[in-house]
Amino acid sequence: TTHAILAENAARTKLAGRAEIRRGDVYAAAAELAREGRTFDLIFADPPYAHGDNARVLEAAARGALLAAGGLLVLEQGAGEEIVPQAGALRMMRERRYGAARICFYAEEEQG
Repeated sequence: TTHAILAENAARTKLAGRAEIRRGDVYAAAAELAREGRTFDLIFADPPYAHGDNARVLEAAARGALLAAGGLLVLEQGAGEEIVPQAGALRMMRERRYGAARICFYAEEEQG
């Protein structure tokens, strides 16, 4: 499964003790992490392609202030899906296309 592959990759890169891999409802997880006051340097989101949830996923992360200062949210989506340029304080910094996938990189917009 994807979860097992992620856990194996974290172990191989010696990040297992610093990585948290969750599976389940992204909105419930985002709300729970926000209540706990948790922040992350890197968030990788891979919602199902063509479900139109990309903006909601980004908004949930932004609303929960889940990125640590200088953190990065990486969103994988279908190459044909609409790009979300901004959600809350998160702004797309760059994007790359790999075959049928598009990877978008978001960071908090600098204030001031």
